[in-house]
Amino acid sequence: MSSRLLGLLIDNAIEAAEESEKKYVDIRMANAENGYRIIIENTYGTKPELAHLYDKGYSTKGENRGYGMYYAREIILDNEDMDYCFEIQENVIVQNINIEI
Repeated sequence: MSSRLLGLLIDNAIEAAEESEKKYVDIRMANAENGYRIIIENTYGTKPELAHLYDKGYSTKGENRGYGMYYAREIILDNEDMDYCFEIQENVIVQNINIEI
């Protein structure tokens, strides 16, 4: 897995949590059946529009931003051994990354 991908996702999680009332970020890593699993959870201030989440330049944080998730998606699409899921559960963003080895 690309360390750049992990950096992008963690950076986005921290920035989103900073804008929330309850500042919460949780990062877990574990062995999975055929590889590894990474889960990143965070609170957020502004709910992202899922339809535009991966659009280049889309951001809930202002102008001249919005490239992190675009580049993250490019990395994910370039790695067949990686499965990624983004969802919102009760005011918390949950990102799951499964990496087969």
